[in-house]
Amino acid sequence: MTTSHWFDISAAKRELGWRPRVKIEDGMARVSHWIRATQGGA
Repeated sequence: MTTSHWFDISAAKRELGWRPRVKIEDGMARVSHWIRATQGGA
């Protein structure tokens, strides 16, 4: 989680019509909440 990762989803969008269900900001907020809830905020 401390290393930046970037993924290009343009081919999935273009070729499959795929769209993310969750915006990155919302996904990060969900992960943050989950970590605090399951790891005691550490």
